[in-house]
This record gives sequence, C-alpha cells and structure tokens, in this order.
Amino acid sequence: MQEELFFQKWLPQGPMEGAVLIVHGAGEHSGRYQHVIEFLRNRQFAVFAGDLPGLGRSGGRRGHIDQFQQYVDCLKNWLLEVSREVGDRPIFLLGHSMGGLVTIRLLQHPNAEQLPIRGAVVTSPCLRLRMRVPKWQQKLAKLLLRIAPKLRIPNRIRANDVCRSEAVASQYRQDPNMEFRVSVRWYHELQKAMKDALLQAGSVKHPLLILQAGADRLVDPEAAIVFAERLTVVDRSLKLYPGLYHELLNEPEQEVVLGDLTNWIKSRK
Repeated sequence: MQEELFFQKWLPQGPMEGAVLIVHGAGEHSGRYQHVIEFLRNRQFAVFAGDLPGLGRSGGRRGHIDQFQQYVDCLKNWLLEVSREVGDRPIFLLGHSMGGLVTIRLLQHPNAEQLPIRGAVVTSPCLRLRMRVPKWQQKLAKLLLRIAPKLRIPNRIRANDVCRSEAVASQYRQDPNMEFRVSVRWYHELQKAMKDALLQAGSVKHPLLILQAGADRLVDPEAAIVFAERLTVVDRSLKLYPGLYHELLNEPEQEVVLGDLTNWIKSRK
C-alpha cells in the first residue's frame, strides 16, 4: 500500500507570476519554511511544499528509504501536480540540503528536459558530508546493510551546527515533526546519490543557481564548488556566503539570501 504524502499549497493574494516548489532537507519537514513561503507569496508567487516519504507529516517508515529514487519520484509527482495547478506559468524548484540533492537528481534524469520547470535553486546542497566516518564504522555499516538495513541510527546533526540563530536551534530540538534517526539503508542510498550527482553534473540542462554556506558544518562547501565547475549548462551560477552556516534561509542574513534567490527567479520567469 502506498503511503500518504503531506502536500500543501499557498496562493498569492494578487495575480500569480509563477510558482515555487520547495523541497526540504534530511530529517526535517516543510513546516520549517513558513517564513520562506510568506516571503515568496508576498512577491506574487504560488508556493507548494510537502513532506518527503517517512518524514514530517507524511506516511512511510520513519527515516527510511529503500532507494533514493523514491524521493526523486515523489518530487516529480509533486511537480506534475503543480504544473496541473498553475498551467503555463513558470515553475521553479527550491531544494535545501538533501532536498537540493533530490532536486539535482531529478534534473539529471534522462528525460529531465521535458519537465515543466523554468529553473532550480539549491541551497547548501548535500553533495558531500562534512562529517567524516571512521573506517571501522564504514565496515560496520556495510555489514548492517546486509543483515539489518532498516536499523535506525542517530543522524548526529547538532542543532547549533544548523544555523547561528539560537531561537531556530531551540525550535529544531523541540519540533515534534523532526526525525533524528535514519536507517542504514537510508545512509547508503544518500552516499550513492551524492556520488552519482557529482559524477553526472554535466547532464543538468536547466538553469541552476547554487547558494552555498561558506561556514557549513554539515555539508562540504568544496563539493558545491566542484559540482558547479563540472556543470555544462550555460545558465549556471554559484554564490558563496562566507561565515554563514548550513541553513542559509534561517541565518540572521536570511533576507539577503531570499532576495538573491528571488531576484534570480524573477529574471528568468
């Protein structure tokens, strides 16, 4: 039986200029993007966002996937739903962290050029983890992948590494819709997806803006730089924010970041 997925839409009060589909990161949920949603709505964009399988208010085994493609297929289905809703108005993807990786993997699909999108923005995309896993843990993970792939382990993300706002960090810790454990299979699939994304950077055909936190404690900023260098699509941009932590959209400088991504979107609609 297919799990129920949580998905919402927010329409602007005035004429709709376009639509933005938000893809959240690992362990989190779309409810953490309310301020981003309101920012975009106030600029005449319809906004759509849901919770990926096994996360937030969506169904599915918590913190587990059998294949990373499940996330990609979910995003594709959401995108088609958005397209039916907004017609020929321009649609943009906005993916954060693991959601950025999901977005990139969708853009790398062999038939991606047929997708109804004008472009995509990824913030601090999860292309390589900053955390280094000791070799003994890597060996243990391989063993567990064979004998207990659904075993869940702590994701080791510390709230104060997410962003520099103590208020956001406190909410992060107390949020009942957060999922702080992931399965062994989930971790394996994430590693494979990151590797494939970097190797297939040249297959991206849509306009892409990469916004990367310079002081990221969760993902390696260097991976975003390498990915950007490997892109062959003409309309590509990378912007680094020195000193900012992983969640650019929750940093004290969030208005600057939101302005940058909105200006990019508006210039391509």
